[in-house]
Amino acid sequence: NPDGSFTFHVQIGFSSGDIDFHRFVPSRTFVRQGDWVEWTLGASDDAPHTVTFLNGAADIPLISVVPNPPGPPILLVNPDLFFPKNLGQPLTRNGIFSSGLLTPGSPATSYMTQVGDVTGRIGYVCLLHDDMGMVGELVVFKGHGHDRDQATTGLSDYNPTAPEGNGSLTFLPAITR
Repeated sequence: NPDGSFTFHVQIGFSSGDIDFHRFVPSRTFVRQGDWVEWTLGASDDAPHTVTFLNGAADIPLISVVPNPPGPPILLVNPDLFFPKNLGQPLTRNGIFSSGLLTPGSPATSYMTQVGDVTGRIGYVCLLHDDMGMVGELVVFKGHGHDRDQATTGLSDYNPTAPEGNGSLTFLPAITR
């Protein structure tokens, strides 16, 4: 990018015939403050997804229960699931950041955010498939910009044996500048 930041690309899901792969690929992305991350639905994916950073907030339920005294409660699809939250704002640890519902064949098939002034590990989920393991994380390093010849500058700051780490690294994502 002209400002020295990178844009990292993450694929959302994959479908082929009867096979549905509900995962973010890669599931862990190493970035620096100021970088951009774009999540895009897989071209063959038939399922809707979200990219949601809960930042410690409670999971957004699929169904909202509305009391209806004296009768039974009314069950509604939760509108908070469908609409983006903090769209266009740099990603921080304050509040929920969400793509809203990304649906194949609709205008909304990707979500892009700039990494704000945060560091460390920031987890995200697909609200529809997190129980199936569709989770990911950004590992954010201090500083803006990258060494042109080494997109992974700052990896030496990553400690996979830290208490929050799982001791493994995944392959690095495709990047553009």
